[in-house]
Amino acid sequence: MSINSALFANDAALNAALDHDSAHIVPGSTGAHVLKIQLALEQLERIEIPSDEKDTFTYGPATADAVLHYKSIRRIINLTIQQEADNIVGKRTIRSMDDELVAGGTSRGTLMSVAHRQSRISMQDVLARLQILQAEIAAATLLPEPAKTFEAGVIRVSHARDLQVLSRRLMVGADPLDPALQSGLAAVIDLITQNLALPVTVIDHGSTGRCAQFVTVPFAATSAGEPNPRVSLCEPFFTARADLQRDVVTHEYFHLLGTGDHSVANLNEALSNANTLAQIVAFLFDRDRQVNSDGNEAAVPPFPSQR
Repeated sequence: MSINSALFANDAALNAALDHDSAHIVPGSTGAHVLKIQLALEQLERIEIPSDEKDTFTYGPATADAVLHYKSIRRIINLTIQQEADNIVGKRTIRSMDDELVAGGTSRGTLMSVAHRQSRISMQDVLARLQILQAEIAAATLLPEPAKTFEAGVIRVSHARDLQVLSRRLMVGADPLDPALQSGLAAVIDLITQNLALPVTVIDHGSTGRCAQFVTVPFAATSAGEPNPRVSLCEPFFTARADLQRDVVTHEYFHLLGTGDHSVANLNEALSNANTLAQIVAFLFDRDRQVNSDGNEAAVPPFPSQR
């Protein structure tokens, strides 16, 4: 086997890692070869490794996390000895990185990695936003009148977009003092928290596997009851817009929590619908969004654009 990319070529340590198990590159390693791995990860994962690790050529925690994500997305796993990816750069990882670099650095794996990361980033942002809203509502409910009503009015203004999105998508009122809205808000926070706790469990199935079970190949197909990887990303996913790719991952991960795809007429149905939950995240993260990621369900009247 040989290394062919310009970035990795003629590096003795990387060539050794490609040929010998004993030369695997592990967390804590230092050297110019580590910097090359970091630069490859930045290109292939569309991330930025912290300067304190790059400047010292150190295989630190951020580099290890990036390697783990790279390998998890691409299912680089030695199934004879492990069930999940690790954060070590060995033969399979060097081969995969080198091949992707030679191909130009924007592979299907890159698209999957970016979508998965952006799904997590969007949900972390929305979770923090909703937790603030929940805390402000809780504080307001403890106030005596007329202070309670006054503070609820302040919340209606400062969280106008958040309340409108939750109200319309959950089929509840927009009054922050409405018990139904408070119940729905708490449930959404819980479901997002559970979604974020799920491991990387995606695989590129193109038009095969679970993706082949449909007359029209979907963006993705999920089987919550099967072993990992449980989310198949299908051929249309790879030509979709970046925001739709992000939201497809979010949507499918909600399926892993037991939600389905069905019509919504009340709060309980909304909370068990993967698309409702995924679009709540999309509308709260993209603060000017007025239509679903797939182009359907335009907001009428428009949601307030609010940072």
